[in-house]
Amino acid sequence: MRWQEPDAPQLQAAITRRRKIVEAFPLISAVEVGSGRQVRRSSWNYVRSAMLSLDGARAKQLKERLTQDGYTPAIDAVTL
Repeated sequence: MRWQEPDAPQLQAAITRRRKIVEAFPLISAVEVGSGRQVRRSSWNYVRSAMLSLDGARAKQLKERLTQDGYTPAIDAVTL
């Protein structure tokens, strides 16, 4: 279990930082941008009408902040 390994505090700190980055944006829109980035589909940046999509500038800002924090999507982890 990773939570028992010596690097667990650093892993938790990274998760907490990234959660705070995402929380600075409307949650569903931010998750959609992140998911779309993961599977390389920009169409995922658009959400259903009851929710608001992040505009291009805000989506770019979210991606840049996550990248600056060291997050890179695990593209190979998703099979379409």
